[in-house]
Amino acid sequence: MGQTMVRNTANIHSQPVLLGLTCLMFYAMSIAPANAGAMASVICMLLDIVQGSLGSAVATMGVLAASIGAALGKVSWGLAITVALGISLIFQAGWYAAQMGVGGGC
Repeated sequence: MGQTMVRNTANIHSQPVLLGLTCLMFYAMSIAPANAGAMASVICMLLDIVQGSLGSAVATMGVLAASIGAALGKVSWGLAITVALGISLIFQAGWYAAQMGVGGGC
């Protein structure tokens, strides 16, 4: 009869992100120095990549996409503000940790 099939597209959209993060983790593990703790060096390399020029470029594109989508009415303003706040937290995480007195940094 006239049944429509509804697909859950949330998992479809998150798969490329998870694949990219997995590839980034394996890349960081492959170039990690051998004398440091393996997990600490991988995390520090991921932090350098995320907070470096590649992370800045991706963050700029994310803010642009969210703000253009919000201006055109395709994305809620709450989501656009959440994206901007999340990106600012990622780039200022070292300062927040230093203010709380935790962490030695990379």
